Amino acid sequence: MRVAVLSAEAVPYSKTGGLADVAGALPKALRQVGVDSLLITPLYRQTEENLIDHLTIDDLWVDWRGQQFRAQVYYSEANGSPTFLIHAPEMFFRDSIYGYREDYERFAFFNHAAIVLLRRIGNAPDIVHLNDWHCG
Repeated sequence: MRVAVLSAEAVPYSKTGGLADVAGALPKALRQVGVDSLLITPLYRQTEENLIDHLTIDDLWVDWRGQQFRAQVYYSEANGSPTFLIHAPEMFFRDSIYGYREDYERFAFFNHAAIVLLRRIGNAPDIVHLNDWHCG
């Protein structure tokens, strides 16, 4: 079985509350019981640089609002599980993770970019686990 966990925040990459703790721990716990799992989360300004392997996998072109929007994907295993961080500074490099009038649009973009990424990776997951309203 293969599970993709999507979350707006996940320890150790970002945290504002309990969601980050659960989303950061779940993929590793699944792997410990033999489930192939991965995490997809945004890359924020607050993400510590030393947690990212500084490996840009590739540009990720996302058809967004009728235009091609360029994001990048970074890879890390700092949480004990394969993690893909979507780097879109126009969306996620802000002073805070939440609290903006256009949060609904920012996280709609994240969801769409995650789908594009999953298609790019191939080997489709059996389950896509979505956390909270940001991914629902």
